Amino acid sequence: MHVHEFMTTFQRLAGSIGQQTGDQEAARNALVCLIAGGHLLLQGGEEESRHLARTLARAVDGARDDEIRFGPDAKDLHLNEPGGPLFTNVLHVSGFPLARPEAQWQLLTAMERRAVELDSVETPLPSPFVSITALPRGHVQRLGLSRRMLDRWTLHCGIRPRVPPAPPEVFVRPTITPADLARMGEVAGAVEVPDAVRWHIVDIGVATRALPSVLVGTSGRGLVALAAAARVVAAADGRDVVSVQDVDAVARPALAHRLHMSDPQPRDADLAVDEIVAALRPVG
Repeated sequence: MHVHEFMTTFQRLAGSIGQQTGDQEAARNALVCLIAGGHLLLQGGEEESRHLARTLARAVDGARDDEIRFGPDAKDLHLNEPGGPLFTNVLHVSGFPLARPEAQWQLLTAMERRAVELDSVETPLPSPFVSITALPRGHVQRLGLSRRMLDRWTLHCGIRPRVPPAPPEVFVRPTITPADLARMGEVAGAVEVPDAVRWHIVDIGVATRALPSVLVGTSGRGLVALAAAARVVAAADGRDVVSVQDVDAVARPALAHRLHMSDPQPRDADLAVDEIVAALRPVG
């Protein structure tokens, strides 16, 4: 697959999913995570995020979706059993802050390793595998999730209410094969990140640790996620080289949820990342 074919396919998928869900930004971020092998943290309505997960699955021929709902009976969930909810392609997760710490880390470990341990043997999860985790609105720091936990999600954004709500049976038709999706991942992974852009990513990371409003800045994992997302964004624009603008375009969804703020308020972390990006933007 050539990068221009990547661009055409990405735009077609993102447009179709966005039309079905009513939120182009959330649809685009979900698709970036799917291609980059990452995971999406969504804040907003649970029904809207569930609909996005189902729509994303229907956009890939033969893909399956499943759901994990944490709650008062979460202690009875056995995530690592054969044929359990983790063995799917698009996983929707709700109630994550309500889960026991053991269950939370069991899920996060599976997300990161893309595998689970069955009878002392590491068993790969299906490919592709992407999780979309729904959280209520508000600053994620106030939901009781640690920085180590939040660091496991590749991108983070909100999702707008769907008015009127989309019927749950309405999905996009399958528009891409798993083989083509894998090729899109290969194309994105091969996109070049020039040294100047790598240093720009590093400068952003350093700057997150220098703002007075930020107690703890982003991690190295966050900068890796930022570079991976920027590669997909560049390919989606038909280019095989990442630009500073590509990095800046995904800095907020890749980094804001990883910042530990001194006085966490809604959108404070978003504004902090925007401030850093504006200050580091090349002149001319």
